Amino acid sequence: MAKLVECKTCKNLVAKRAKFCPHCGEKKPTKKKTDIKTVFAAIILMIFLAAIFGPTEEEIKARKQLEFEKKKEKIAQLDAEVKKIPADQYQENYFAYSKLVDLDPDNEKYQKKLKHYKIKYEIAKNIARTCRIESRKKNKASLNFPQTYDTISYIDKWEKGAYYYQEEFIGKNAFGVESKLVSMFKCNINKDKSISINKVFMKKAI
Repeated sequence: MAKLVECKTCKNLVAKRAKFCPHCGEKKPTKKKTDIKTVFAAIILMIFLAAIFGPTEEEIKARKQLEFEKKKEKIAQLDAEVKKIPADQYQENYFAYSKLVDLDPDNEKYQKKLKHYKIKYEIAKNIARTCRIESRKKNKASLNFPQTYDTISYIDKWEKGAYYYQEEFIGKNAFGVESKLVSMFKCNINKDKSISINKVFMKKAI
């Protein structure tokens, strides 16, 4: 059975595929097909409007110049900041020169500095890691009951090429009485690439 729809003019039911209403003779409305010429004309109009209202060549050049000046200013700012960082602050120098190389990848000076501080930074990380592990072992060994050792907090720093590790820790005596201690160790890398770890102090914490 053919599907019926309502005629918009006389309201009688009409076959959906019928081109005319058999009751009132009204022609069934059809969807208008988009003309290719219309589409082409619309595209030409859009291109024309873009050419009129889009940025001019001078505006594009001005925009690029502004971006260049901003980049140049940023490089100058970072360059001034990195000069204030102490040479033994390997991590800070490494990250600073990484930013400079990203902004100015063709700068040989920045590339050499980045390579230099990358090596120093990797060595420094190894020294710091070894120093923390060995310092904690020494703190634990200093207790009468090493199994009661526990770290509370620590601070560390680099100064004049040496790594300093200060730790506050606790331990208990035979009666279970807890003592709070603080120690500091200084760590250096030797000429043979070995790491020396020297105790600066160990005392009761205040």
